[in-house]
Amino acid sequence: MRYFTGDESGLIKWISFPPKLKERRQKRAKKEEEKKEAGLQPLTGVFGKVDKTQSVQKLSWVTLDDKKLLLVARKNGKIQFMSPEDGSIIKEIQNKHVGTDEKQGYFVGLFIHNK
Repeated sequence: MRYFTGDESGLIKWISFPPKLKERRQKRAKKEEEKKEAGLQPLTGVFGKVDKTQSVQKLSWVTLDDKKLLLVARKNGKIQFMSPEDGSIIKEIQNKHVGTDEKQGYFVGLFIHNK
């Protein structure tokens, strides 16, 4: 399973946990050296570059052309459809009412539909 989060520096960060291994109890005690095995560690990654004007305000899932994508609403008014596998931008929309200027607004919610 992979989890995503966005931050104020404009990065999309993810962490993926490996599936849990089933362990069987052994009747005989073994040496501690044999007991200690390197467990699977979670994988982490980052998409994007540090840019305060591209701060992530909202993050959601969306389906576009039968593909599950991340929907990212940024401080500068951009709404991006991002691939969760490699972080590439599939589609981008600009909202002229949202921006970094104090007189401009910010995203309150995020919802996209194709109807």
